[in-house]
Amino acid sequence: MTKAFLRVDKSTSMNNLVAMLEVRSSAAVMDGDKFLGLVTRSDVLNYLRRQVKC
Repeated sequence: MTKAFLRVDKSTSMNNLVAMLEVRSSAAVMDGDKFLGLVTRSDVLNYLRRQVKC
């Protein structure tokens, strides 16, 4: 487990989030000082998978 999470603003683009998650496995999504949730590499992969229309 990590002690400090990478913090990203809720407006962070998907491209930037993907790049950041190459370095760290998770990020805390923030709205200013308000914690909104935790996003992981798996969350992003699942989101991108759902975007692909078969």
